[in-house]
Amino acid sequence: MHMPRAMVWLPTVISVVIAPVLLGAMALLVQSPHTPNDLAAVVGLVLLSAIHVLYWRRPWPARES
Repeated sequence: MHMPRAMVWLPTVISVVIAPVLLGAMALLVQSPHTPNDLAAVVGLVLLSAIHVLYWRRPWPARES
């Protein structure tokens, strides 16, 4: 099953919406000094963003026949 034609735009929207999350992670890295909480927040934000972007690239994989 493929992504419904009406939802083809959704992966692009998800990628654009994730951009501010990644900018927030970068802002935490730029500020100094870094605390362990800052680094944990950056890792969490980057992982969350990566999961969303990777999932929405192909949310409905083709069935094997």
